[in-house]
Amino acid sequence: TLKNISVCEFEFSTDLRMKEGRVSGIYLISDKGEHQQMAASAVLLATGGLGQLYRNTTNPAVATGDGLAMAFRTGAEVSDMEFIQFHPTALYLKTAPRFLLSEALRGEGAYLRNIELTRFMTKYHPMGELAPRDVVARAIVHELEVSKSKDPIVYLDLTHLNEKHVKTRFPRIYATCMQYNIDITMDLIPIRPAAHYSMGGVRTDLEARHAAGAVCRGRGRRHRRPRSQSLSQ
Repeated sequence: TLKNISVCEFEFSTDLRMKEGRVSGIYLISDKGEHQQMAASAVLLATGGLGQLYRNTTNPAVATGDGLAMAFRTGAEVSDMEFIQFHPTALYLKTAPRFLLSEALRGEGAYLRNIELTRFMTKYHPMGELAPRDVVARAIVHELEVSKSKDPIVYLDLTHLNEKHVKTRFPRIYATCMQYNIDITMDLIPIRPAAHYSMGGVRTDLEARHAAGAVCRGRGRRHRRPRSQSLSQ
């Protein structure tokens, strides 16, 4: 605990407070359900993304786009919202959240197979499974669309890789999949693309308002974001 910082847990911000064209605080609902307001000389929006607007997402349950809506209601510019990155390989089970299966799995040699268990990525890109995220995601969606199955699925296949290496290299993925009775060294992993990251967001064009993380408009590539870029924002 820092002397000059108060942490308000279980309180929910609902809007930015404006005064004479600048942000002057926030409106919130307290942990007792009371509507309150809090004055501030500056406000930092770090409310996360909007993945929960989509049926399948790797984002946590709190990623509901509230910060974006708050900024928009104050007249702030929200741009590039059409650029939503879909991660190509998220665990797809009705009983499980859409757990992200890192592209490092494909980097280690994992295959993508359609419902007929046929590898398909070389039809779409010369790099096969190592193609850029958006290419792989579109290829998977196409395979799902042309499938004759009522519940089409695509699989990630690591069964040809060394069992010990897979368990050592990907302990968290191995443990998570085992919770759902999938041994990734022996079983095919059912996957589908899932909303992962918003390249658009809030532009910090109002005085005394700042933004960080997924709520802000990222710099750089909008249509094809490389992995591991979140911290730069």
